[in-house]
Amino acid sequence: MFKTLWYTLSALLLINGMKAYSNTFPVTVTDDRNKHVIFEKKPNSVASVSVFGADLLAALGKKATGLSTLNHKQSAFLGKQTQRALDLGEVHETNMELLTKLDPDLTIGIRTYTEPFEKKFEEIGKFLAYDLVTYEDSIRAIESAGTALGEQANAIKLNENFAARLHTYKEKASGNLTVVMLWHWGGM
Repeated sequence: MFKTLWYTLSALLLINGMKAYSNTFPVTVTDDRNKHVIFEKKPNSVASVSVFGADLLAALGKKATGLSTLNHKQSAFLGKQTQRALDLGEVHETNMELLTKLDPDLTIGIRTYTEPFEKKFEEIGKFLAYDLVTYEDSIRAIESAGTALGEQANAIKLNENFAARLHTYKEKASGNLTVVMLWHWGGM
């Protein structure tokens, strides 16, 4: 009797764990504002306030429908992935009228740029904001946003691949090096 109950309970836990990992909806995602955002279904239209969201979408084989710019230019490294994305204006000053007309299922942003307009972003629709200061912030944000996009397993794989690449670079480096990675918008 106990053995049957144990196997039944184990099977139920395994099934529920698989459902959570496979990203069935609804899902609840917590962003770096510590806001719990519930997604009833997988977002189809995603706007990005900063390149983070667009870059993540591209890595997952998807495209942003709207994207903010810097000095009215899109980041060169995103290439053709964002050619058809609606220009939402400057990253620090998103054109809320355009974003409202776009009516995305989800807007992903960086807190530095979105914090002054947080309430407006929330009025427009589902909104996630991340800090992205440290490596750990990045890992957490990719998994969180990936979960919201219905791509949790792929987001985790992206993080694992990046960690493996960093490890490879560390193995190649001689001595006790400290590295700073700088990011530059080409031509700015």
